Amino acid sequence: MNMLAKYQPLTLGTTLQDIDRFMDTFFNTTADRGFSPLVDIAETNDAYIIEAELPGFDEKNVEVNIDGGILTIESKKIEKSENANADKNYVLKERHMVSFCRTFRLPEN
Repeated sequence: MNMLAKYQPLTLGTTLQDIDRFMDTFFNTTADRGFSPLVDIAETNDAYIIEAELPGFDEKNVEVNIDGGILTIESKKIEKSENANADKNYVLKERHMVSFCRTFRLPEN
């Protein structure tokens, strides 16, 4: 059986889109998907251990829940960036919220 492929000429626009997609995949984050922490999962004789990298997140704001065999780890934080003089007359003030939600299906045991 013959296969058809759509012809897509190489242009600067498509090349830049390809680079953006590659960078998003490489760094595992996009504006749409948000932050996704990296995890290590280990198995012992009687437990599973999940360690997550959560730089800048306060431990008291991280929620861990189990519901119907699904483990959920989630949190959000507001990052503050400011450039101000001593009198607090802001020249630049920006706020940014970062949140994440990771879910894992737990094994039967």
